[in-house]
Amino acid sequence: MRNGLTGALLVLLSLQPLQADEYETLFYQGNQYYDNGDYAAAAETYEKIVQAGRGNWQLFYNLGNAYFRLNEIGRAILCYEKALRLNPDNEDIRFNLDYANLKIVDRIPEPPKQAFVVWIESLVLGPSFRTLMWITVGLYALVMVLLALRYFWVKLDNLRAYRFALWSAGMAFVLFLALFSFRWYKQRTEQYGIVMAKAVTVTSSPTRDATEVFELHEGTKLRIEKQSGDWLRIRLRDGKVGWIPKEAVETI
Repeated sequence: MRNGLTGALLVLLSLQPLQADEYETLFYQGNQYYDNGDYAAAAETYEKIVQAGRGNWQLFYNLGNAYFRLNEIGRAILCYEKALRLNPDNEDIRFNLDYANLKIVDRIPEPPKQAFVVWIESLVLGPSFRTLMWITVGLYALVMVLLALRYFWVKLDNLRAYRFALWSAGMAFVLFLALFSFRWYKQRTEQYGIVMAKAVTVTSSPTRDATEVFELHEGTKLRIEKQSGDWLRIRLRDGKVGWIPKEAVETI
């Protein structure tokens, strides 16, 4: 497990959104508690910053480490998932998340997929959201520059190389804009959660006396499809669906 809690650079980066001195002080205190082995005090201190709405990926990463040391695997995974959503390219977050997932009870395999489906998913979901954004912005700027050049050099329209470059840049921009829009929509509409209860029964309908379908345990990640009162309709990565009490899950 990788900690990465100390160092002035990390502290400065992790506190970029924090403007009040009190939150900076809390972050330093949390790091000191962690380094001294008082993980409960570290988690409590970090949570004060999160509850104030000041959380970012470094804070969630450190908080996840503290919860992992306390053997609160569900909360550790929740924090790592939140950190990963804010910084998808960070290897330390992925390493610790994968390590924490080794501690959970439910090992839910993903159904096998055909090669072309895997290839399409890697193309669409492989690049991080931030990477897609910057590529799209860069291609848009390139197209604008190429179009602007026509006003300074009219003869460019007669050059085959220019027309090819403009066409290629335009098509690439449209493609990446579509990918970026899809990822933005997916991120906005899909909601995931982590099971916080040690064990919870999934039922066939949103009632206490409904048929019990299967059981889930702390730390399991699931997709939230809809809510009905105090119940959530969930779907697992293997396709299983059911209803679970809202109180047993915390959203990422």
